[in-house]
Amino acid sequence: GAGVFVAVPTTDYPIGRRVRFHQNLEAAGRVPGRRITALQTRAADLAEAAALALGPGAPVHVAEGLSLADEEPIAIFRSIFPANRFPGLLAELDKEGSVTRALAAMGIADYLRADTRISATIATPTQALRLRLQPGAPLLLSVAVNTDLGGVPLEYGTTWFAAERVTLTVPAHAISG
Repeated sequence: GAGVFVAVPTTDYPIGRRVRFHQNLEAAGRVPGRRITALQTRAADLAEAAALALGPGAPVHVAEGLSLADEEPIAIFRSIFPANRFPGLLAELDKEGSVTRALAAMGIADYLRADTRISATIATPTQALRLRLQPGAPLLLSVAVNTDLGGVPLEYGTTWFAAERVTLTVPAHAISG
């Protein structure tokens, strides 16, 4: 009575010190893609300013979009960067479509994941539409801060992963205790 459906295996996505979207998907045998849907500069809200060690209302660049695996949407992302530190970043993000390549063009050859918080949530109607899911479908919410090699915050990122398509993994060496 339920009909016929094809269960697609989820893609493992490791969360470690160096999280790189394209590398993670290629390692899983998938073709990565990214569609940037919005680029803007605005005042940071309190959480963004705190995460990036900025004063309240400091200017930030915001990039939003969709992450794809084999042309299928797997996540919605929002990345926030200190605008005064990276004045030309939005143009580079628009040109490159990659945070890693855009930061490299800004003189950041490498960066590290300083902190990641993972929780569960459900898809709003808008998120569901963008991810091609049913409203209320489970999402994995990742909120992270990336820093330069000196420990200075450079990106505050929020990602909503489609839980039916992605499994977040944490390597044993990344677990402290």
